[in-house]
Amino acid sequence: MAADEVYRRNPTQQIKKYTILVHVPKSIKEHIVNAPEKFPKTIKFLNSRVETDEQYLLRHLPVIISQMNKYNKKITSLENIKTFSPMYRKSTLEVDEKLTKQLNNLLKKDEHSV
Repeated sequence: MAADEVYRRNPTQQIKKYTILVHVPKSIKEHIVNAPEKFPKTIKFLNSRVETDEQYLLRHLPVIISQMNKYNKKITSLENIKTFSPMYRKSTLEVDEKLTKQLNNLLKKDEHSV
């Protein structure tokens, strides 16, 4: 439930193990942190909910576009975004393809809403 809540809140930072644990009741968190070997299924589940770099870049793209719009930065391609936000420079070609597709979809939505 804590992991679902974190994703629902759509935080600006990447969702890591401790981002999720902040939302877990204190007594449970202490058990997980102090004796993880006693909770292998819980640790495995927790690790499965950690956001990969790729997932983060995709989830965070609308925020970056919003920031660029706020500063009147031109958004015509993924290269514009990589120039504006260094974290996008570490993406792979495969991630770049997904980002470009999502960027095109987001830009089309913006055109229709204006």
